[in-house]
Amino acid sequence: MSEVSLEKYMKDNKCLSFFEMFKIKNNRKFKVLHIGNIANNGFLNSKILNKNESIDSYAVSFDYYNIMATPEWEEAVFYDKYIDQDNPELYKYNIISNKYNFASGPTEVLCKYLEYRMKNKKILSEIFEMTLDAYTKKTKSKMGRLIKFIILLKHIR
Repeated sequence: MSEVSLEKYMKDNKCLSFFEMFKIKNNRKFKVLHIGNIANNGFLNSKILNKNESIDSYAVSFDYYNIMATPEWEEAVFYDKYIDQDNPELYKYNIISNKYNFASGPTEVLCKYLEYRMKNKKILSEIFEMTLDAYTKKTKSKMGRLIKFIILLKHIR
């Protein structure tokens, strides 16, 4: 959108936020990446920012798997008396954290996932997302994780 039409749009709609103006001017959402998720701060900030339709916020956690750094900790009700806090088996609870724009996993895989996601390469980003899910045990069974990993290997070659 040109500067003239943006100025006209602003005059007609005086309540535009910075993020709405950014979206109009650049023809895309304002992107935010939170790196790290200690005490779920990255996830919670991303969740709040994503309520604004002009913002695309994402949180990542590299090689950190403590339960306090997973969205499931904020969103789920746990009935178990004991959950391993350093390696929680959250796949048992059928919670999908990716709807929150959050990913965790090994640095190399996570960086590739983010690269493909930012470039809107859907198939490749979905393959790496499956790999992250398998690595962080968000799929229910070992066989399911193995199948997803095999699918990844076939698509990479």
